[in-house]
Amino acid sequence: RRAAVGRLSDAARLARVAERETNEGVRDDALRQLVDLALARHKQTDESASLVALAALTDQKHIVGVARGSAFETVRSAALARLSDAKALGSVARQAEHETTRLDALARIDDPAEILAVLLKTEFKDVALSALERISDTEALRLAAVRARNKVAARRARSRLRAIEA
Repeated sequence: RRAAVGRLSDAARLARVAERETNEGVRDDALRQLVDLALARHKQTDESASLVALAALTDQKHIVGVARGSAFETVRSAALARLSDAKALGSVARQAEHETTRLDALARIDDPAEILAVLLKTEFKDVALSALERISDTEALRLAAVRARNKVAARRARSRLRAIEA
């Protein structure tokens, strides 16, 4: 059965297998196939198949992965819309392959600590600078000035600190 699942490329069938299969190995293979379809890792995968595969995914980690790396904008947006946890959104904001997805994820984060975490940990200039614009706490600015992974954001945080302290 595992070999048969490995050959399946129909998202609806894979979703049924992942939902109903009693054998854990077969179920895991079906989930892996669904993630691959949602990410459009195969050249023949179209957008509608990716959306069907995404709809079948229930694990937050899989949905975060799709939001970070799907080849299709609509699939990334649909995955992002299914996320509500600040840490999951922060992960997408820090690591997504596409700028619009990173910025959309950051815009949905309300937790100041997670916004600071995005600022400190991301290497992407666009999202680091956007996160910095949302930081108003002086201590957070000091931390960003010293520890931000993106050097442009760190310089800008130091500049803001100098302006505040002057």
